[in-house]
Amino acid sequence: MRNKTVIYLLLSLISLQSSSQLNYPVTRKTDHTDDYRGIIVKDPYRWLESDTATETKEWVTSQNNLTNAQLDAIPFRQQMIKRVSEVFDYPKYSLPFENTGYYYFYKNDGLQNQDVLFRQKGLNGSVDTVIDPNRLSEDGTSRLRTFMLSKDGHYAVLGISRAGSDWETFTVRDMLTGKDLADELSWIKSSSVGWANGGFYYSRFPKPEEGKDLTSSNTGNQVWFHRLGTPQNEDKMIVENKLDSTVFYGVTSSEDEQYTFVYMRSGATDPQGNVLYYCDNSIAGHKFIPLIKEIGKFNYSVLQSTGKKFVIWTDE
Repeated sequence: MRNKTVIYLLLSLISLQSSSQLNYPVTRKTDHTDDYRGIIVKDPYRWLESDTATETKEWVTSQNNLTNAQLDAIPFRQQMIKRVSEVFDYPKYSLPFENTGYYYFYKNDGLQNQDVLFRQKGLNGSVDTVIDPNRLSEDGTSRLRTFMLSKDGHYAVLGISRAGSDWETFTVRDMLTGKDLADELSWIKSSSVGWANGGFYYSRFPKPEEGKDLTSSNTGNQVWFHRLGTPQNEDKMIVENKLDSTVFYGVTSSEDEQYTFVYMRSGATDPQGNVLYYCDNSIAGHKFIPLIKEIGKFNYSVLQSTGKKFVIWTDE
């Protein structure tokens, strides 16, 4: 603890000593404003959201040059990097989860950029690699954000984000052969998956305008159904809210895949409760019935289904 305090004080002294000498790049201010239902909000730095613009790139480069110059001036920086690397260089495991006799778990050898997903047959069987995100890009920034198995363990949805982006691309893997299907779904952010009837429910956003995929607002979230072996343009839109474009959805299915649950929250309301719908997958038509009809103060989440009864957690 004493060593940590000494290092912190040294860093603080360097920071205080250097701050008066810094010559920060000039950041241009504009008169840009937004009108949110009669409330005027100033946004003088909106131009910085255009991350592909030449001016923005030059500004970022100037900021990075300033930062790196300060960090490079720390005399014991390399020793610190070496010591931190030593401390973190040990194997790390996630808690396992079971599906059809296989135990799935994440492991990091120590300093890998991304955790690797493995599976093991039973408690004493051999271990196989399901996917190593570190091999998906040279810089190690591709990440496995979603992995959701079907009830029978035959298929899995894999959601991959690249270069630190929030956007995910969903693919489907045949876990019996280890090969990926041709299915590829885009314009997905933080979506869960609900398996049902030879496909799955998921949430997505409309395709952004050309060149604005990193700057467009996250509005217009919808729930769709994708049938395995079909292109995304044949997916069916199931749930949307035309009155509130700020809503976002979560989707899950019961363990037996008899029911699918949709959670809806709004980015424009306070407090932040949620709406809850369910669909009986044994009935054709993707008909979702409300359990909680309106967004209020409280949250609701289905923990388990037993027959036609649901066990629901709430903070009410």
